[in-house]
Amino acid sequence: MLALRWMIRILGLVSMVILARLLTPGDFGLVAMAMAVYALIDSMATTGVDLALIRDQRDSLELYDGAWTIQVLQGIFIAILMLASIPFAVAYFEESRLQTILSLLALSALIQGFRNIGTVAFRKELDFAKDFRFAVYQKLGVFAVTVTLALWLRDYRAMVFGMLSQSVFELVLSYRMHPHRSRISTRGIKELWGFSQWLLISRIGMVLNEKSGQLIVGRAFGTGVLGIYYVGVEIGTIFVYEVIMPMRRALFPNLSRLQDQPDFTQRALEVIGLLVIACVPVGVGLHVTSTQIVSLIFGERWSEAAPVLSWMAIFGTIAGINLTLDLILLVKNRADFSARKAWMELVLLIPALVYASGHGDIELVASARVLVAAVFVPLMIYYTASVLRVSVWALYGVIWRPLLAGLIMVLVDVVVIEPMHLSLLPALVAKVLLAGSTYVASLMGLWLLSGKAGGPEQVCVDYLRQRLAGGTPGS
Repeated sequence: MLALRWMIRILGLVSMVILARLLTPGDFGLVAMAMAVYALIDSMATTGVDLALIRDQRDSLELYDGAWTIQVLQGIFIAILMLASIPFAVAYFEESRLQTILSLLALSALIQGFRNIGTVAFRKELDFAKDFRFAVYQKLGVFAVTVTLALWLRDYRAMVFGMLSQSVFELVLSYRMHPHRSRISTRGIKELWGFSQWLLISRIGMVLNEKSGQLIVGRAFGTGVLGIYYVGVEIGTIFVYEVIMPMRRALFPNLSRLQDQPDFTQRALEVIGLLVIACVPVGVGLHVTSTQIVSLIFGERWSEAAPVLSWMAIFGTIAGINLTLDLILLVKNRADFSARKAWMELVLLIPALVYASGHGDIELVASARVLVAAVFVPLMIYYTASVLRVSVWALYGVIWRPLLAGLIMVLVDVVVIEPMHLSLLPALVAKVLLAGSTYVASLMGLWLLSGKAGGPEQVCVDYLRQRLAGGTPGS
C-alpha cells in the first residue's frame, strides 16, 4: 500500500511541478475554488459504503448490490447539486469561469457513480497487488492526459479535463479488472446505512474543516493568493498523508478482522505508535526544509508559498495523528466520535480563519489552522482511549517519544544548521541528513531512557532483528 500511494503521489508531484512551471498561481486558485465547492457537495452525499462492505466480513451479493445502488444515487445526487450550485459559486467568488469547471465536475461525479463496486473486494480480501494496479493504471492515464493538455492549452483547463479523465479511467478499469456485476436493489441498504450514517456526518465535518480555508481565502484574497495557499497546503500535507493513508487503507481490513480478539487493544496501541513514529519525521522534516523545497522545485514565482508550506507541514503532522486515532474509532464502529470532533473543530475554525484573513496575512491564516487542529488532539486521544478501554496515559505513552524527537529535530535545525547560512541545495541536503539522523537517534535514546518500555519501538527493533537474522518477521 505504501508502494501504491507513493507511486501515485510521485506521479502527482511530478505533474504538479510541471503544471506549476507552465501555469500561474491564478490557474491553481481557480481550480481550488471549484474543488472546494465539489468537495463540500461530495461530502454531503458520500456515505462510505466501501468501508461498510470491508468492515462486514460477509460476502453477500445483496450487500454489494445495495452498496452499488447507493453509489449510483450518490453520483446522480452530487451531479444535480453541482449544477444547482453554479450561480451561487459564481456570485460568491465573483468568478464566471467557474460555470464551465463546475459543469465538467458534475459530469465527473455522475460517471463515478456507475463504477464497479466489486473492486472493493481487492481491499476486503487483502489483495493489495490488484488494488495497486487498479490505482496506478488510473494515475498513469490521468498524468498523460493532464501534462499533454497543459503543454497544449497552458491554462486551468488542463487540470479540469485531467480530473474528468480520471473518472473515465476509473469507470472503464473497474469493469475490466473485476468480474462482479451489480444490479439496482434496495436489499442490504439498511445494514450498510447503520455504519454509514455517522461516517457521512463525520465526513461532512471533516471536509468543511479541510476546505473552509480555501473558501475563505478565495473570497478574501482572490485567485492568485488562493493558488499560493492551495499549493502550500497540498505540498505541506501530501507527504504525511501518503505515509498515513496507505497504512490506514491496509490496516482497516486487518484490524476489522482482529477487533474481537483479546489482544486487540495491544495491537491497536502498537499501530498508533508506529503510525505516529512514521508521520512525525515526515511532517517536521518538511517544515524545516520548506524554503529550500519551494525555491528549488517550484521557482521564485512561488516563494510566497514557503511560509504557508512551513505551517501546513506542522498541520500535516497533527492531522496524521488524528487520522491514526480515527482509524481505531472506525474499526470499533464509533464514527460518531469522529463526527463530534469534526463539527466542534469547525465551530472554532471558521471564526479563527475569518479573523486571520481579515488581517490580510496569508501566513496568519495558515498558523490559525495549525492552532485549531492542535487543540483537538487531546479530545481524539480521550475518545480513542475510551473505545479501547485504557487510560489516556496509555495512549500518551506510545506517542510522546516521537513527538519529543520531532521537537529535537526542529531545535537542531534552528541551533546548528540555520546559523551556517548554506545555499539552497547544500542546506536541503544538510537538513535531510542531519535532521533525519537526529530523529532516529533521539527516538531510540528516549526509548532507552524509558527503560525499553515495550511499545512501537520494541516492535521496530524486533522486526529489524528478525530481518538481519534472515528470518520472516511476524505479521
